[in-house]
Amino acid sequence: MEFPVEKMCPRICSTGAQNTYSSDLIACVDWFQATLKNVQVLQDVFDIFGLEISSFALIERGLYGYRKQYRFGGIAIFFDPPDERMGVHIQMSGEGCRQYEMLTSRDWQYTFSLLLNFDISISRLDLALDDFKGFFTLEKVVSKLKRAHVTSKFKTARHFQEIRISDGSTAGQTVYFGDSSSRLQIRMYDKKQQMIAKRGECDKDFWLRTELQLRDERAHSAFEMIAFGQNVGFLASGILKNYISFRVPSSDSNKSRWDVCDWWHSFLGDVEKIKLTMKHPSSSIQRSYDWFKKQVSPTFYVLLEAFDYDFDLLFDFLLDGRSRITVKHEDMLQRFDYDDLMFLKKKIRSQVYSSVNENQYFLDKMKKKLNEKRKRLKKNNAR
Repeated sequence: MEFPVEKMCPRICSTGAQNTYSSDLIACVDWFQATLKNVQVLQDVFDIFGLEISSFALIERGLYGYRKQYRFGGIAIFFDPPDERMGVHIQMSGEGCRQYEMLTSRDWQYTFSLLLNFDISISRLDLALDDFKGFFTLEKVVSKLKRAHVTSKFKTARHFQEIRISDGSTAGQTVYFGDSSSRLQIRMYDKKQQMIAKRGECDKDFWLRTELQLRDERAHSAFEMIAFGQNVGFLASGILKNYISFRVPSSDSNKSRWDVCDWWHSFLGDVEKIKLTMKHPSSSIQRSYDWFKKQVSPTFYVLLEAFDYDFDLLFDFLLDGRSRITVKHEDMLQRFDYDDLMFLKKKIRSQVYSSVNENQYFLDKMKKKLNEKRKRLKKNNAR
């Protein structure tokens, strides 16, 4: 899905680093929990995430059925299960996500794209939007809810308020859409008040956080979108736009035709609605091609050059990949139709031959090596 980047980039930062407030809105990954089912060597997990095992403390007590864990603050890697099919379980809390960003130079898109190569189950993924400008207040949200000036896929909302007994003042409040155990819950709360309650101070004039807690297949859908390059801020805003709209009442009996409140439109910007579904469009093959070209092709070229274009290397990759395909990959192939194939082949052909003079030596070398391989195979088959 394409987004109007020129309209959104100036005010959304998706680095996730909470100590850099360079814009009105900061988007971040705020919880990540997953199981790597086909990884048995623990060091491989640390390598995938770009982490040093020496930085973690070994704890002889696990969780979720795992007997042991490695922990660094809010990052926990659970292992040693009673059944090896359980693999390894990773959990990063909000604090853990911030710590991960400090421990590695990788961004979430790169990390998630690596994880796509494994049999992974995403149990929870939280996205957060931190508003430091004051696009809206919780009082506005509650007022709109009580006056029924809202259209939403949620049927109910809850308003929780914490009150100080000593003086009757508000110590904190949260608005919930959906249950915590459901596949999607949206929370809006005063982060500034929370920080004051925890640390006694907060250097921000305004800080309202909107969190999206995604579970199971919806978490996996968001995970894949980020892996294939979707901006975290655009994704969170698009999901919000699909599930909640605060409206300006009119004489029209159909509330969905009421205008959207200016403050809600300003907060979300001009992103398109994003629907999280279990099935993905056939463009998954297109996205896989784009991901491979962006993330893998430089390394692939280096390996081919190092092996002097020995195509046994290529066949080794193909045989290994074929042995590890999952139901997800088979589903992608089934939904990739002839029109999609012709479109992608035409795109690749135009890219390859658009600068044929520049790449002629390289193309000739590859063709020569491939012809030599074919002759050897033909000769071996004739014996």
